[in-house]
Amino acid sequence: MSVTVAAFSLQRAPVAILEQDANGEWPDDLGRRPEGALLFDRSLGVTVVTQPRGWSDRDETQICLLISYVRLFTGGCASEPFLPTVAVALSEQLPLALRERFPTATALQFVLKDGRVFVYASNR
Repeated sequence: MSVTVAAFSLQRAPVAILEQDANGEWPDDLGRRPEGALLFDRSLGVTVVTQPRGWSDRDETQICLLISYVRLFTGGCASEPFLPTVAVALSEQLPLALRERFPTATALQFVLKDGRVFVYASNR
């Protein structure tokens, strides 16, 4: 029990929560929008999308979370019960909106949960 309590006490509050953007334009650099894909608001200056894993039909529960910025992208996929997660270190390649909001030695974690993307920040 003490291990569980300690783990929960280390969790931080999100620094941002990205909501779905039903009216947003799907980014050209990610190709054609797949069925079931979601787009999230761009308040942090990056494009955040989810889509079903398209290269395998063996597991329909696998979802990928993608972060796109300046023609670069990174992503992570997960199958239930795990949450799709992407982590990035703040760098000159990331948009100015992020670099102005967070200190240089920051790592950001994007986590898809309940149809929203929770963003967490931590010093490296």
